[in-house]
Amino acid sequence: MVKRSNKMTGLEARVENGAKIGLILSGDLIIGRAIDRVHVITERLKRSLKRGNPYRTSNGLAISMGSDVEYAFTEEMREGSKHGTSHAYMRPALDESRREAIAIFGKSVVRKMVRR
Repeated sequence: MVKRSNKMTGLEARVENGAKIGLILSGDLIIGRAIDRVHVITERLKRSLKRGNPYRTSNGLAISMGSDVEYAFTEEMREGSKHGTSHAYMRPALDESRREAIAIFGKSVVRKMVRR
């Protein structure tokens, strides 16, 4: 059995760095679109929408996006107002950004792999 060191090779480190950059750029895109969509009364929820930094999970890298305002989840899940429009902002922003975010992520990884 061959033991593998926890130390990354140069290519692995570049790929991981590219993935982190891709997550940040994709997260910024999604949060920007969520900010544009969020239902605003006091601006508190809108100002609270943030993208976190990439972090490791057991499945690879991840990034958090959203709000720490106590009513953020309720507003996201709210069916709509008396006018019948939904108040969702994160899910539509993600759906709208999915293809572009994947492309941004992929380009970020490739750029780091070819070491420009």
